[in-house]
Amino acid sequence: MRIVPLVAIVALAYSANADDYSTATIVDAGQSTGLVSDGGGGLYPTNQNTLALEMDGMRITATYATILASGKNAAANFIVGTKVQARIDKNNKWLYVVREDGKELRARITRRAIAD
Repeated sequence: MRIVPLVAIVALAYSANADDYSTATIVDAGQSTGLVSDGGGGLYPTNQNTLALEMDGMRITATYATILASGKNAAANFIVGTKVQARIDKNNKWLYVVREDGKELRARITRRAIAD
């Protein structure tokens, strides 16, 4: 008899698959600039991005940060009115959106409301 580690079973149970995603429509995408501490007394500039989308009858607003030094403007990659694949984690804290390049973006949910 082969024993399968419990960690492997748990990881399989909570891994995302294509069935976890729903089609969502981007209704708003914005950006503001701020400073964040590096923990050692220094500051570095970041973008605080906001993304709002409608999926499954809900309007979900979430925020995520990008570091300006990376030279990437993540908010510019989202176009209002386009369809994306998105899912919400099991604890309803994180929104995961599949970007145009196929990578998954994680954003903290800040607001949920019934869609108009």
